[in-house]
Amino acid sequence: MVEMEMSYYKDKLIILGAFVGSFKCEVETFKPYVDWIIKYIKFPNIVVSTHYNRKFLYDDYVTVIPILKECSVDELGQVDHKHNIINKNYEVLMNNIKNYLAKNTAFKKNDMITYNLGYTRNMKIFESQKFYQSFPKISVDTKDNILYIPHWSQLEEEHKEIYETIKNDVTILGDRKIHLQEHNALLEEPNYSDIVFEQIVGRIQNCSAVITPCSHWTTICNLHKVSVFSWGYPVGRYKRQINNKSVIVPFNNNDIDSLIKCIKKFIKDVKGKENV
Repeated sequence: MVEMEMSYYKDKLIILGAFVGSFKCEVETFKPYVDWIIKYIKFPNIVVSTHYNRKFLYDDYVTVIPILKECSVDELGQVDHKHNIINKNYEVLMNNIKNYLAKNTAFKKNDMITYNLGYTRNMKIFESQKFYQSFPKISVDTKDNILYIPHWSQLEEEHKEIYETIKNDVTILGDRKIHLQEHNALLEEPNYSDIVFEQIVGRIQNCSAVITPCSHWTTICNLHKVSVFSWGYPVGRYKRQINNKSVIVPFNNNDIDSLIKCIKKFIKDVKGKENV
């Protein structure tokens, strides 16, 4: 019966997307959804449509069709699975993607089937429709010791105090959704929008450790078994992610001195392991 059902799709093209939202949502929801479909449903013909500067997440196992470049460049307009530029024009975007595929593949528009997160207020998938796996390995020129990603989920004043204490031991890295942008060297790159996410992921994969609040950056570290120190609320989902190199600390902006002590101990432990 299953074979008969799947035979229906042999002349169909499955479009996963288009995804127009934030990197956080892509890491925590859309990519795991894509990987779940690929692993468990095994459609014969699949393409993924997402931001052009995130192709590296899928390049080694599926074809990627980029969405409008201006959506990808405008990081601050990306909120969850949606984008301020798109608003009510999501169906227009999907139609344009199908037109492109109809011109550049052997499939007609009527042979295309889309699976995505929807474009309503709430995403239309369940947690059980996610499969988390590490990203393709990325080679980078820079070998970092300890990266500090001051994600927006914690207060800027908190990050300033932490950074002043540990600035000689860390390199600040991140996209436009971090605090302390004046220390973010990636912003100085002339091709920032093209390389930002691939550079961050590659440098996470190749560094000694990462310090960042509980966020999708923690998830990326856990997926790649990278030493990470994270704090904030909630901590449960990050503790459940299997990585014996992670330190996850509950914190509610009430004892910054104790938090800094924990971070300094984490740095000392990382350096100690490097000298063994």
